[in-house]
Amino acid sequence: MKRRDLCGAAIAGAALMAGGTATGAETQASKADKILNAWVDAWNREDLDAMFALFTPDAHWVNIVGMHWQGRDAVETAHRVYFEIMFRGVKQKLIATESIMPLPEGGAVVVARLAVDAFRQPNGLVKPPSEDRLTLVMVPRGNDLAIVHGANVAIVAEAQQHDPMAGKPEM
Repeated sequence: MKRRDLCGAAIAGAALMAGGTATGAETQASKADKILNAWVDAWNREDLDAMFALFTPDAHWVNIVGMHWQGRDAVETAHRVYFEIMFRGVKQKLIATESIMPLPEGGAVVVARLAVDAFRQPNGLVKPPSEDRLTLVMVPRGNDLAIVHGANVAIVAEAQQHDPMAGKPEM
């Protein structure tokens, strides 16, 4: 069974134990997955208005090189600047949703693996195509979820062979 299937089963089981329904738990996971897919779709269409409609006003973002932007306006402004100077035409592909972990009150933490096209960095160097690990923390907003925190981490291929947990069962 895949990790995502296990997470879904755990969410459903937790909802049933709490007196809820499996449908409600599945809805939480499907809402989180919907936001993740909407993020990737908006990025690929270069629709920054749609991207940042997914965020709460107090959202934070930590980018791939460790910059920490606080508040949706700052997160959006920084992304708009970078779309103008290096991300125009750069596509992302969702490789896998690695986990959707439920949070109290109906929120979720999503971890996904993305493939990102090559792009020219502000220093003029071309960053080759890569894989990133994206974490999104989501909170309820009406009947949906909204992103309150995001962090994007480069997957360093050379380091993966030294992962002490690679191939081991989850704890």
